[in-house]
Amino acid sequence: MGDAVVFLVVFAFTLALTLLFRQHAKRWQLVDLPDTRKLHHGPVPVVGGLAMGTAFLAVFAAARPAGEPSQYIGVAAAILLTLIGGALDDLRGLRATPKFAFQIFAALLLATWGGTLLTHFGSLFTGNVFTLGRWSVPITVVAIVGLMNAINMTDGLDGLAGSVALAACLGFGYAAGAAGDAVMFTAICIAAGAIAAFLVYNARAPWRGPATVYMGDAGSLLLGLLLAWFSIRLAMSPRPALAPMTAVWILALPLADMGTIMVRRMLRGRSPFVADREHIHHILLAMGLSPHRTTPALFAAAIVLAAVGIGAERLGVPPYVMFYVFVGGLLVYGAAAEVLCRRLGLRIPR
Repeated sequence: MGDAVVFLVVFAFTLALTLLFRQHAKRWQLVDLPDTRKLHHGPVPVVGGLAMGTAFLAVFAAARPAGEPSQYIGVAAAILLTLIGGALDDLRGLRATPKFAFQIFAALLLATWGGTLLTHFGSLFTGNVFTLGRWSVPITVVAIVGLMNAINMTDGLDGLAGSVALAACLGFGYAAGAAGDAVMFTAICIAAGAIAAFLVYNARAPWRGPATVYMGDAGSLLLGLLLAWFSIRLAMSPRPALAPMTAVWILALPLADMGTIMVRRMLRGRSPFVADREHIHHILLAMGLSPHRTTPALFAAAIVLAAVGIGAERLGVPPYVMFYVFVGGLLVYGAAAEVLCRRLGLRIPR
C-alpha cells in the first residue's frame, strides 16, 4: 500500500485504540493523578503509548517490504520490551534500577538484533571520520537510552512530547525520502500517523480543554526508541540519508533540554535524574506563555532546528562546523536557562 494510505490507516487505528484503551484505563489502573509537579487537575488515562505502540507494530508488520526479517523482529522485540517496561512504570512507579534495566535491554535488542548500530560519528571534530570500533555497542546503547529519556523529559505539557517527536519525524522523513530509503520512509510515516492521532486526544488548543489521554512513560520511551532507530539507521546505512550531526540537529530541542538541565543539576551537587521544574517548557510557562501557546512555540523551534541541520548539510557545511555551532548553542542556552530559572523562582536550592 502507498505511504499516504499507510499514514491514514495507522492514524485511524491509533484513534480507535486510544478510545478503546481509555475506556478500560481505570480498570487497568493506568490513570495519572495530579501532584506538585504536574499541571493537570484530575485523573487522566495513561494509555496513549500503548495505543501508539500497538498500532505501529501492527501496521508496520503489514506494510513493510520483504527483506531483513530478523532485524525487523529485533526492532519489534525492542519496542515490545519498551512498552512493557514503560507500562509497568506507569502502573507501579518502578525504581531507577529496574526502569533503566528495561531501557538498556531494549537498547541492546535494537542495537544488536535490530541492526541499529552506531559505528562512527562522522567528521565530528575535524575533517576526519571519528570511528567507534569496539566501543560501538556500548555507545549505541548509551545513545538510545539517552534519547529515550530526552523525549521522556519533554513529556511535561499537553502535546509537547508528541509534537517534538512529530517534528523529528518530519525531518527524518524528508531525509529518508530524498535518499530513496523506502523502508525507513514507510516506518517514519507510520510513526508520524500514530503520533498525529494521539495528539488529537493530547494536544491543547484555545478552543478545547486539557488533554484527555496521556502517553505515559510507555509512550515517551517508545517515541525515543523509534527516533533513535530512525536516526541511527538513516545515518549508518551503506548509503546514508544524512550525517550523524544532522540527526543531532533534528533532535536538538530534546537533547539540548536534557543535556543542559542534567549538567546544571550536577553542578549544584544534585542527582541528574531528580525531577524539577526547570525544563524549557517550565521556563516558558513561568514567563507568562500559556500552555496552548507553549507547545506550538516549541514545535516550531524543533522544526527550525531540524531545518537548520538539514539545510546546512545540503549546502555542504562541514559536520564539525555544525558540531561546534551546536555546542556553542548549548552553552548559551544553558547559561540563559540558569539565569531565567533563578529570576523566575524555578531553581531548587542545593
